[in-house]
Amino acid sequence: MQEKRRDHQYLMAIDAGTGSVRAVIFNTQGKQVAVGQREWTHRPVVGAEARWTLTW
Repeated sequence: MQEKRRDHQYLMAIDAGTGSVRAVIFNTQGKQVAVGQREWTHRPVVGAEARWTLTW
C-alpha cells in the first residue's frame, strides 16, 4: 500500500519574554496542534543597553 503525500501548512507564533520563551503551532483551520515553553535566565552583557527609553 502506497502512502499519499500530504503537504501540511502551519503557523508558529513565538513569544520571547524576560523569563521564558513560548511557541504555539496552529494548522490552517486555526486549531492549536502543539505548544512548548522553556524558561531561561538573562545574563547581563557588559555595555549593553537595558533601558529602551534611553535608546529610543
